[in-house]
Amino acid sequence: MAKGTDKFFLGVIGGIVLVVLLCVCCIAALVLSPFGFLMKNGAQDTAKAFLKADPQVQAQVGTIKSFGLFPQGSVSINNGEGHAELNFSLKGDKGEGTATVRLSKQQNKEWEVTAATLESGGRTTILKGGGKEETPPMMPESAPNLPKRGGGDA
Repeated sequence: MAKGTDKFFLGVIGGIVLVVLLCVCCIAALVLSPFGFLMKNGAQDTAKAFLKADPQVQAQVGTIKSFGLFPQGSVSINNGEGHAELNFSLKGDKGEGTATVRLSKQQNKEWEVTAATLESGGRTTILKGGGKEETPPMMPESAPNLPKRGGGDA
């Protein structure tokens, strides 16, 4: 009788292990799939090449030695056209920083960097673009010696 009970418990334990492994595999697939898409669509390679070649990046962090393990951001591609915004941590021989790179892709063309910034040493540097993506700060209403908005008398 002991042998039948042992087989039963081994079967139950084996079933539990199988279910746990299946759950772990499903969770890993859900978590890693977006990272795989971010890495294999060409936008990441274009952004990294841009950052490595940029003279302002080299002046602030030096020659880039490594990027963070996974970039953060988003990539959207529809009918061969797309937009991406990727955030990288990077380490150079002079320091570290965080870069944000915006890219666009036209049908049958390569990804192109449209805007990029670098945060390093407590300051933000616009590497490319800036146009309408960045809004200048508003003047406070209480600024001295400035007329208030609306053109009325003070």
